[in-house]
Amino acid sequence: MPRESEGEIRYLTVEEIYRIHDGIIKEDVGSSPGVVNEGNVEYALDMIQHGVPGQKPETVPEKAAHLMRLIASGHEFADGNKRTALNATETFLALNGYSFDYGDEVRVLLRDFATEGEVNMDHVVRYIEEATTDK
Repeated sequence: MPRESEGEIRYLTVEEIYRIHDGIIKEDVGSSPGVVNEGNVEYALDMIQHGVPGQKPETVPEKAAHLMRLIASGHEFADGNKRTALNATETFLALNGYSFDYGDEVRVLLRDFATEGEVNMDHVVRYIEEATTDK
């Protein structure tokens, strides 16, 4: 069952996201390892938990949308940022009782996040809501 009350939401740690990233890099021999913008993953996790003045995601899908955006756009890693963003988002949703059945549109969203293209966050939240089901 999904967890919506703040006290019950399970968040990933920086270390867990780094492990996700390490697994992605190991699977793709053409990928470059390394951190280039240290602190961006920590910022993303802090933002989805506590928000920033005037903006705090409340629901699990809202938090997932912002997690995806912040990891993809933060460029913490030398390579694999979009894949890390997708896998971290999928893991975050799973930890909170959701199955994420995304389609090809997610690649467009990730690309737009990574290139700082125009992305409507309300659309992303709706996409995640429509692509998730309770476990």
